[in-house]
Amino acid sequence: MGTVYRSPNSTAENDALVNELLSHMSEGRWHILIVGDFNHPEINWSTESTSRNLNHPACLFVEAIRDAFLVQHVIKPTHYRGDQTANVLDLVFT
Repeated sequence: MGTVYRSPNSTAENDALVNELLSHMSEGRWHILIVGDFNHPEINWSTESTSRNLNHPACLFVEAIRDAFLVQHVIKPTHYRGDQTANVLDLVFT
């Protein structure tokens, strides 16, 4: 089991480390649970896709999730604030 917080101001280096951590945690393990606030509002979790370019952090994150064969379970918005669009930022992976 692991918990992750990715700052909305995360650097490219930190993003790469988070993606590497997810990959490492899933290696050779049958039962894992990863929860956290990943702050990727650009990802549509019902389609598990993003319209951003291939080098965008959200796209690289989706790729890392797929490569690790992780399943994301939250599909309804978890973040609401004022006039902002509701987003799925808090995620649960198995």
